[in-house]
Amino acid sequence: MSEEFRFEYDSAIDIAARFATAQDDLEANAPTMPYSVDAGDGSTYITSMISQLAQDAGTLALAAELGYTNMKSAINLVSGADDDVAQTFRDMEEDMP
Repeated sequence: MSEEFRFEYDSAIDIAARFATAQDDLEANAPTMPYSVDAGDGSTYITSMISQLAQDAGTLALAAELGYTNMKSAINLVSGADDDVAQTFRDMEEDMP
C-alpha cells in the first residue's frame, strides 16, 4: 500500500497559527492564576494542585511554541523545494528547442 505524500499549505499554515494562538492564550492567562487560597486545612493541597496546573500550562505553552516553530520550518522547507522544482522546469523549458 503506497500513498502519495501531499502537503496542503493552507492546512499547514492553519495548524501553525493554532499553535501560536495556543501559546499566546496560555501566556496571556498566566497572570490570572491564583497564588494563594484560604481553604483552611485544605490550603496546602489546593495550592499544590494550582502550582502543578501552572507548571503544566507552562510546559504546554513551550510545546505549542515548539510546534509552531517546527511547523513554520516545515512549511518554509517545502515551499523552498517547490520553488526550486518550478524553477528547474522553467529552465528546462527554456533549454528545449
